[in-house]
Amino acid sequence: MAYLCFAGFSAALLLCVITGRSTAYALTVGLVLFLLYGRREGHTWTQLLRMCRDGIWRNRMIFLNFVFIGMLTASWRASGTIPYVVTAATGLIRPSIFLMMAFVLCSLISFLTGTAMGTAATMGVISMAMASAMDVSPVLTGGAVLSGCYFGDRMSSVSSSALLVSGLTETDIYDNIRSMARSCIVPFFASCLVYLALGLSAHHGSSVPDLRGLFSREFVLSPLCVLPAAVLLALAALKKNMRLTMGCSTLVAVILTVLLQQVDPQELLPLLWRGYLTTDPSLSAVLNGGGILSMRRIALIFTFVSAFSGIFHGTHLLDGLRSLVHRLSGKTVPFGASYLTALVTSVVSCNQTLNVVLTHELCGDLYQTKSEAALALEDSAIVTCAYWPWSVGAASVLSTIAAPDLSILLAFYLFLLPLWHLFSDIRKDRARSPRSS
Repeated sequence: MAYLCFAGFSAALLLCVITGRSTAYALTVGLVLFLLYGRREGHTWTQLLRMCRDGIWRNRMIFLNFVFIGMLTASWRASGTIPYVVTAATGLIRPSIFLMMAFVLCSLISFLTGTAMGTAATMGVISMAMASAMDVSPVLTGGAVLSGCYFGDRMSSVSSSALLVSGLTETDIYDNIRSMARSCIVPFFASCLVYLALGLSAHHGSSVPDLRGLFSREFVLSPLCVLPAAVLLALAALKKNMRLTMGCSTLVAVILTVLLQQVDPQELLPLLWRGYLTTDPSLSAVLNGGGILSMRRIALIFTFVSAFSGIFHGTHLLDGLRSLVHRLSGKTVPFGASYLTALVTSVVSCNQTLNVVLTHELCGDLYQTKSEAALALEDSAIVTCAYWPWSVGAASVLSTIAAPDLSILLAFYLFLLPLWHLFSDIRKDRARSPRSS
């Protein structure tokens, strides 16, 4: 019965993706199916609703994080922080190293902003425009941008996915970031070398568009614009509370918005609520966005997924699948089971949040420590959601930058990261195993 529920839920998700409908319809179908399963197992409707409530309540602080992330992303746009950083960063680009720099700069922006979609809409769109001007392959550029978008989406201190993993595993996000930084060193530099080699061997023009003139029509591009990012990084380095860190950075950005960008203070609350909206049509695709309202979709998905989690715990619906994963783990290292599980769940979950929660539910107890479980999630479920063209994780980025689906295969970082983790764990496991005589 449990397998039939998941089959029905997966079919509903795929149908929504194929028809372009909101995944909220599929999530509603899933909730009904899981509730019916619980009722069939003998639980009362009151007990099942209490399970949903407990699942949502257990993750309540993550919803507050979404509010802070929304305000931060809007204020960084309005204060000129994102335009200034993007303008300064693109000044480093040269045609021969364009692909490598597109990956590195998208990684930088995603690390600062913590959002793959926000990075795609800013540095990603700009990278694709520059690729067109320099006659660089859009497939290669799309792969470099997709890789960079998920660098920061995975390990930024203000990333909703990193905060989700921290909340689910009950771990400290700063400890998680240190672990993620260590595990990504080799994959990151290996990806840089691959993109550098491809860029040096590819034919390209010599035109590098000037972005300063474009952004200066809307903003005062002063070095002061980096202050919100500097405050965020400084407080994060001091391991201050994440919501305090985002709040202080937002406050500095708001002050800059009023004093430097000359925005009417009466416009601040609407701006933080609905996001930044430029009056320049040529900049709307790059700058519009952010705000608390921009987080409503992920908040809705997470509400459903938290309710699912409560039902899974209360009805033991995942016990059969969990047993299968444990048997698989016995034949390889735990991360091997986690990676394969994340691959399978990402095919049918179609979104990152559900993929993370399902992988955690099935694989979380394979590890001796919570920090190991958190790193395994970051190196598996976070990136595998971008492996499939029908998944929101890939489709949202590729559609924003107008890159072909084939770019997924050239997002080298997304594949090298879990493979390096798997290789490292296998090597450690063999080193611990007694040598055969």
